[in-house]
Amino acid sequence: MTGPATRAPQWALRPDFLLRRAGFPFELLDGPAAASPLADAVERYVEAVARLEQQRRALLRRELPAAVERARADGACARLRTLSRVRSALGRRRYDTALTGIAELTGPAGGTQQHTPALTRLGVAVREMTDAAGAVANALDRGTQEEHDRLVERIGLERVREALIQLSPSFTEQAERFARRPRPPHGTEAGATRARDRKFLRTALLYLQRLAAKNESTSFFGPLTHGRFTAGHDGYRTGPETPTGVRRREAFLTFWATAELARVIALDPELAGVLPVRRSPLVTVLDDGIRDRQGRVRRLGPLDLALLAAADATTGADALAVSLASSTGTPAADVRSRIDRLTKAGLLLADLEPASTRPRPLDDLRTLVRSLAPHSPWADRLDGIATSLALFGQASTAAGRAGALRALEAEFQQLTGAPARREGGRMYADRLVAYEECEGDAPPSIGLDVADRWSAALAPYLDLCAAYGVLRHEATRAAAERVLAEAGGELSYLDFAERLGALTTQGAFERSLAEQKFTAGFAALVEAAGDGREAVLTTADLRPLTDLAAAAEAARPTPTRFVSPDLMLARDSGAAEPGAAEPGAAYPGAPDSGELLVLGELHPYVFAWGSQGLFAPDPASLRADTEEHLSAWGGPDRIATVLRRRRHKGLVSDAFPGRFIEVGGLATRDRSRCLAVADLRVVQGPHGPELLGPDGSLVLYTGENDHPHLRVFAPPQVEVPQVRIGDRRPRIRIGNVVVQRARWWLSADDLAALHRAQDTGLALTAAAELRAALDIPRYVFAKPEGEPKPICLDLSSPLAVSVLRQFADRPVVVEEMLPEPGRLWLRRGDGAYTSEFRLAMFRQVQS
Repeated sequence: MTGPATRAPQWALRPDFLLRRAGFPFELLDGPAAASPLADAVERYVEAVARLEQQRRALLRRELPAAVERARADGACARLRTLSRVRSALGRRRYDTALTGIAELTGPAGGTQQHTPALTRLGVAVREMTDAAGAVANALDRGTQEEHDRLVERIGLERVREALIQLSPSFTEQAERFARRPRPPHGTEAGATRARDRKFLRTALLYLQRLAAKNESTSFFGPLTHGRFTAGHDGYRTGPETPTGVRRREAFLTFWATAELARVIALDPELAGVLPVRRSPLVTVLDDGIRDRQGRVRRLGPLDLALLAAADATTGADALAVSLASSTGTPAADVRSRIDRLTKAGLLLADLEPASTRPRPLDDLRTLVRSLAPHSPWADRLDGIATSLALFGQASTAAGRAGALRALEAEFQQLTGAPARREGGRMYADRLVAYEECEGDAPPSIGLDVADRWSAALAPYLDLCAAYGVLRHEATRAAAERVLAEAGGELSYLDFAERLGALTTQGAFERSLAEQKFTAGFAALVEAAGDGREAVLTTADLRPLTDLAAAAEAARPTPTRFVSPDLMLARDSGAAEPGAAEPGAAYPGAPDSGELLVLGELHPYVFAWGSQGLFAPDPASLRADTEEHLSAWGGPDRIATVLRRRRHKGLVSDAFPGRFIEVGGLATRDRSRCLAVADLRVVQGPHGPELLGPDGSLVLYTGENDHPHLRVFAPPQVEVPQVRIGDRRPRIRIGNVVVQRARWWLSADDLAALHRAQDTGLALTAAAELRAALDIPRYVFAKPEGEPKPICLDLSSPLAVSVLRQFADRPVVVEEMLPEPGRLWLRRGDGAYTSEFRLAMFRQVQS
């Protein structure tokens, strides 16, 4: 009797999701400029240049070659010379010269009367372009001044100032000085003043685009809004909006500031005996000694080994000495001396290091200090910091927030002697001592009918990306097997990571033939299905590519796959312009009204296990739902994550259900959940490389870490096969899902005319001509080489073009903004917002 047939794996959405949105409507960035005379003139100029380019190409490819053949047949040498001059002028876009030649050719003696319509159309196109350029010039001064005035007005708005204080207090102060400074009439400023003002306005624009065009998770201008799929209704529903856009706010001391406080407190000699002691995670304990990170073996006596085993990150040195003295019969003073020696040697660590997985490190430090030294003045000092932090979080005005921040910074500097701000000048940096998180208002609930449609629509592409992830994983495994083979089949994990990293750095870590075939096949498929702007694929088109990974998947089956997609909705462009939805009413622009789904990034991390799980209505339920699917990482006994010292909020919190492999910093004081990285080994097992801990095999949860030594021991990720055809990628759509947005790779040569532009008008027309030549839309996200994040730009804006010009000396990747401003799905009482759903999806083989 045969068992039940195995059905094809199915992608399913988990019940909980995040709605991530900007904190301000897109109008803050765009506003009246979207339909200003200058913007209209720029768009007409782009269209005119595009038509002229079309005529130029038609002449060069068809009409002129035909005219040349006729002239040769007629033996018309003079006509041939004129045609050559016209062709050369068109190639260089010297239209005056070309039109002079065309006038000769189309005259009574020209002999090209049959080509007159095509040749004269060029003249019409040139005149249209010239007229459009004149319209830009006529609107430029007024449009530029209006844009500058509007920008100054908007950065002075109360809510914007409150946001800027959290992003950059120094820029906020600069903005206030700028607003107070009398400015002469437009066009009368000295050159240095104009340059300084333009720099300030460019910076202001960069901050405004963060507030109105980015879905960041920060404060009230990037709130965390949890939602849920439900069987209780169909379609979309929303909770009530609040005047502030949030339901809850909480201020946090940054991890780096907490760690600095902990470092300073630990230097207090009065606390030396109570500092918790722990073993360094970089030290391997042997039967009769240790091996350090450099591979040196040092023999240790039984007492030292006992101390390494007993150091639990909770017990202080004095108490540990008393405990070991009791159990070993060694005088406590001698044990204490050994602790000091082992600490000095770096084998033991005695400190107040905050746990990198705890969401509120200051609270943990306060609790720890009060428990270790209740009468120390540091306990009260930390309480004072907590009070100042609370006042920062409670401030309800920009001035109040700025004052509270200054007070907190002064208190921090007084206690630590360290600067209260760092990473000066960087747009994206954890530079302040405090930050805020907010729970967004209007929590959405979405019917299972929508969830089913989304799952079905996303599944073909997710299957493709899952297959590609398998091939990428196989290439990593092959490199790991090579490293192990050269080492005799076994290495410490630290040595393995170093050797695999060296292999990657040396360029010896090559893509497999199957992976290369996959990416080449996908690019060919896109090119064949595209019209230059968009490639529309079907599920059947993708099947041969997914089959390429079938053998690898069969050899090492992964019954459960996980991915966290970002999904954006584009409203039907013909839909009415509603206001915000009433509480309990349908969100505007539901999928059945014809909108497009736009896929953003595919993330490998579980948002419930990190800082984005904050403010979940039912945190236990959120975690429990995900933990039903731990088979994706080998099950609850095998899942682990490598944890370095936390840098900011942390993508992995103590909500993570597995164990923490410590490399630097402290994961948690619950040592039963921690493994030292030095205790791990890598062996060549029967099914490939295995990562072994003290009690068995481990499977890694890597989050967004892409190091090969992590990914090789993790499940294959669901990865996007990037397409690049020449220097561009068309929009790729499968059904009603845009799976990859159109993208252009611009070189410094492409941007040379923009870089050379000496004034605003020349820069604006150079950008317009680039757009016309490459078919780049008005609204884009541009990522210059060396910049951490893309920048949202309206390329009809002089100021936005000025921002792009600052980066025109290097390569810039440009991607279309989709949904574009007119099709933004989320509408609130004050306008349209950029937004995205962060989802959690599992694919399981069902029997």
